[in-house]
Amino acid sequence: AERLVAAPGSKEYGRLSVLVQTFYSVKILFKVPPTVFLPPPKVESAVIRMERKENMKTGISDRFYFSVVKAAFGQRRKTLKNSLKAAGFNISPIDTTLLGRRAETLDFEEYIKLAQDLSGA
Repeated sequence: AERLVAAPGSKEYGRLSVLVQTFYSVKILFKVPPTVFLPPPKVESAVIRMERKENMKTGISDRFYFSVVKAAFGQRRKTLKNSLKAAGFNISPIDTTLLGRRAETLDFEEYIKLAQDLSGA
């Protein structure tokens, strides 16, 4: 649950966070202690609410968007420039300031813009 609602720059933030937050508004409603399960798990659970964002259009195919996000997080401690180049993307249309950042620092709106720029949309 923490990964679904994680903010950019946090330890929990990753590909799952970006992809879910692109298409859904996610909120943790409450935590569920291990003691309510038999046998009790070694982790705390949570109940979440996911509401589909109406009219969320990225202007590109979902498959292409997913591939950009996957490539960006493919080499987590690398800059976007290195991650995207390694995945075979043509990074020439992308702003150099953006390419100097790491995958875990961009929010989903920046990923949409990045994917649109990479696709030429």
